[in-house]
Amino acid sequence: QDVQTVSFAVLVERYLVLRQEHGERPHVDVADALNNLGNAHTQLENYSNALDYYQQSFTMRKQLYGEGPHND
Repeated sequence: QDVQTVSFAVLVERYLVLRQEHGERPHVDVADALNNLGNAHTQLENYSNALDYYQQSFTMRKQLYGEGPHND
């Protein structure tokens, strides 16, 4: 297995654990995990999936913090 595959698997596992802990409720750790999955897809040059994860992360952060500035 290459490093990218193992790293990606770790990110997916982390996301699944967080989803199990928090369900569908917005949570900063889940938003971070979604952003990290976006980063991983960007590194794999899978830009369509990356954009989807970034949008999910952004939407969740807006649910958590609203539209205004925040210390994240």
